[in-house]
Amino acid sequence: AEGIMKLLDVHPTAQRAFRDAAIKGTGIVKVTHSERRIKVERVMIDEIIVDEGECISGQPPRQMHHRKIVDREVLSAKWPTFADEISRAQARGGPGIYGMWADYRPVEGNEAVVIESWILPIGEPDTEGYQPGRHTVCVDGADLEDEEYEEPQFPFARLVWSERVTGWYGIGLIERGAGHQRCLNKLNWQIDRQLDQHAVPTTFVRPVDAKLTVQSTNRAGSIVVVKGDMPQTVIPPAVSGETYRRREDIKSSFYEDAGISRLQATAMKPAGLDSGAAMREYKDATTQRFALQEQAYERFVLDIVWLLL
Repeated sequence: AEGIMKLLDVHPTAQRAFRDAAIKGTGIVKVTHSERRIKVERVMIDEIIVDEGECISGQPPRQMHHRKIVDREVLSAKWPTFADEISRAQARGGPGIYGMWADYRPVEGNEAVVIESWILPIGEPDTEGYQPGRHTVCVDGADLEDEEYEEPQFPFARLVWSERVTGWYGIGLIERGAGHQRCLNKLNWQIDRQLDQHAVPTTFVRPVDAKLTVQSTNRAGSIVVVKGDMPQTVIPPAVSGETYRRREDIKSSFYEDAGISRLQATAMKPAGLDSGAAMREYKDATTQRFALQEQAYERFVLDIVWLLL
């Protein structure tokens, strides 16, 4: 198992899927085989479609669909008997039909959307009531492959960052922090507007120096005539301290929600922790929040190995 994992770069692929899970909630690795080799590939969760109605109570889905966008020449070379159908795929309805097939990215004219689908068998082989599953590969207007499927699982290993109460797709850190980010974006916009409008130093001069208001060409500040004895420049606070404190509070809130500290985010250690034993204890204490994700990743790698074998 270790040898085939190194041969097929399983660990780098699993790490990329782990980052997908942190960002989008679910990471996927697909394991397929041909007569010559085994292929391990990371799959974006945008390409995987399941029937969430089958998973509303937490059970796994019985059918899964992998939506891929592939060059037509590649498809024609792999399935030469369907070359005409592949060249006509998705061309009948015009560009508007592409959104029905792949709404998450545009489809170029030389590309076609391929739907690879699996439905699991019912029951156990050689028992009463057993029904084999199905595996198909389709494009618009043609079934490129259609065969029975007898494996008890899909050719995918799945990693979820945080489970939902209902449904199959997980919750990632980005979704959990969406509210914090929305508030930060609004505050940053407000701060920029206030800095542009109010962060202008003003110089107050005597009436005898009023001509400076005409001669000055400095756009970073302005000159105002007042009755006084000594010119002075006043730089008012452009943004209130409450606004800056609010922004820091939102950042701290997301750190707490994500379960990490600012020291971890900046790869720094607390002062006074110098020994190796102290660093190990500190790491155990600070990573306990992610014990579920750690266990899920270990199981994720084992699932990939099982599919490989």
